[in-house]
Amino acid sequence: EDKDCRRYLYSGFRVRLHLDECESYYHNLMSPTPRCYVVADPGQGGGPTPVLVSLSFDEAHAYLEGEHSVFAVDIPPELYRWSEAFVLRHYVPEQKKKRKLTHWHTDEGTSS
Repeated sequence: EDKDCRRYLYSGFRVRLHLDECESYYHNLMSPTPRCYVVADPGQGGGPTPVLVSLSFDEAHAYLEGEHSVFAVDIPPELYRWSEAFVLRHYVPEQKKKRKLTHWHTDEGTSS
């Protein structure tokens, strides 16, 4: 605690990784500043109370759309290595494909 800020330590949270969130984990880990997202309930007078820790920006954003607060904190190195191994094992980025150019008008149906 200092004059303008009070910090709390909450422990006991488990981070669970899900196959359908691999793309979000990948983009998080590849960003210049990978983050853990701490989702918190608004709390009753004592400030927000953490309820979940996620590595998925998509999941964190979904909670933001509700009544929750989300805090982005630096990811600890051991959690980074563990999640990186998960992503390397389960995620294959989709190759971007060029769309075939289709003409919006055709010569069919026109008489000459």
